[in-house]
Amino acid sequence: MFNFTCIFIIVFSAEAAVLPPRPGVPHLSEESAAFLQALRASGDGESYQQRVNRHTLADLKLLYAPENASKVEVFYSGFNSDTPDPNPKKFRPGDDLGYGLHVIRRLRIQDRNIFVNEHWPTDRETGGIILPDEIRVQFQAFEGPERIPGSELTYLYDSFRIAWGPSGEVEFYRQTSKHNPQRRVPVTAPESCMECHNPGTSQDFAHAFLEPGEFRNFETIVADSNFRLPYREQKGLKKYLAYLREEKKAPGKFVERAAQLLETPASTLQLPDILAALRRHENSANWLPGDAPWARESYSSIGLAHFQQGSYLVEGKWYLDALEEVFEGKYRWWFPPIVVRGNIP
Repeated sequence: MFNFTCIFIIVFSAEAAVLPPRPGVPHLSEESAAFLQALRASGDGESYQQRVNRHTLADLKLLYAPENASKVEVFYSGFNSDTPDPNPKKFRPGDDLGYGLHVIRRLRIQDRNIFVNEHWPTDRETGGIILPDEIRVQFQAFEGPERIPGSELTYLYDSFRIAWGPSGEVEFYRQTSKHNPQRRVPVTAPESCMECHNPGTSQDFAHAFLEPGEFRNFETIVADSNFRLPYREQKGLKKYLAYLREEKKAPGKFVERAAQLLETPASTLQLPDILAALRRHENSANWLPGDAPWARESYSSIGLAHFQQGSYLVEGKWYLDALEEVFEGKYRWWFPPIVVRGNIP
């Protein structure tokens, strides 16, 4: 009873109090820390994302900096195929609300944590892994309780959609309930992030990642032990290799080659020109506009139900989230490079 009472008091205090900024967080003052915590709870996703943008991008530059590469831990947390299914109920993102190989990176720096969850889709022809279309960010910004219920409030959360241009250029796009085009992954920051990371909801997700007898770290959904697993024993990589074998009927050499490449994520899963893109966007945010009024009535003209977005064929080319290109010109994939492919050198 004593332990339960202590935890309850700490959680209540964390929710009620304004937490001070954690040392080492770029650009974060006492005043901005209080303002961001209020915005995070307000439901005003647009104002929140505008204010958190430079903090998010500053921490992403730390995580993706070459000098920090040796400190970054990687966990393949899941894999969801985006192959269309005749049954609409099956054509949905998984528990993590995303498609492809989910790559969690964790950097411990300046006595705080930075996490990203990258979604690397699959090439529809071969099953190979292509560059990510979404990055979700969780970074420790405030002082407060650690590892217990309430510790999730010491973090700020953010998310981006990503587009890769024909010459490899990369752009970030934001979306909120106000800027809310029809899309296949319905996640916006901070509402969606806080909903899944609160102790009640996250407990259901986190249970699948805990080792027997492992104490839950309430700061995250994935468990500390996950980062110590050999890559081939990690949940996401096992599911991806099974997808290659069972759904794509890939040759054994392709499957083994994919496994070998993904055992070296630091070299295989690089994001070209990511630091230049972060610098370019640190003082601005690109918003995905909403769909035109006629767009939703036009889905059937290209053979796609509004709830079945994904990759599909338009004029001989494969696209992801192609409605947004066909109808609005928001962003488009120009055959992004296949990072994990079946070619055997």
